[in-house]
Amino acid sequence: MNSPFRKHAAYALDAAVAAFVVLGVVLVFTIGLGGEKATFLSASKFFTFQSNVLVGLCCLVCLPFDILVAIGKKNAKPALLPLLLRIGSVGTTLTFLIVICFLGPTMGYPLMFESGNLYLHLIVPLLTLVRVIFFELEAPWNKFRTTFFGIIHMVAYGVFYMVNLAIHNGYGTAAYDWYGFGAYGLGIGFLFFFGSLLLTYGISFLIYFAQKKFIAFSNKQK
Repeated sequence: MNSPFRKHAAYALDAAVAAFVVLGVVLVFTIGLGGEKATFLSASKFFTFQSNVLVGLCCLVCLPFDILVAIGKKNAKPALLPLLLRIGSVGTTLTFLIVICFLGPTMGYPLMFESGNLYLHLIVPLLTLVRVIFFELEAPWNKFRTTFFGIIHMVAYGVFYMVNLAIHNGYGTAAYDWYGFGAYGLGIGFLFFFGSLLLTYGISFLIYFAQKKFIAFSNKQK
């Protein structure tokens, strides 16, 4: 199942994803968006930034292990790395779908793909999907029950967001409600949160399902 091509492609994608994440982050910090440069503090509160950094770090750590696997020095990398990569891929896929289906049509695709957003909203999510679905087939988390791991980041982010919002009574303010989830009150905010959880789990399940189908297809080609 793990052909030489797939083994070498895995570390090539690791390197590409990590490099594009770094490039996207550097562009956001130096060129900015709409002429306004971001700081680490202002960028790190966004789910997009967090999920991209998580994926980039995972690919960077996976890179030497995947190289060793490709040249026959190791049989597999630590099991935790594919799991973290999957969690990150769910987050970047969520970002991509929201941009394509909602933010792009309402705010304009040029803004959504401006500067570093081109990498963080489009290139990294797509490359990560390819990496996870087609080049991580031996991962120990390829079981249905592990689809729930895909929502870990969203659960942590959503709890922090809603608790921070309630503590500061910052409903509808840019400082504490940067996504506007609480603009219509705490109840509606929680509905947005649970809706986001359902969507995130749906993405996690679809990634698992696509990977399972590709495994079955690959086995038939043997």
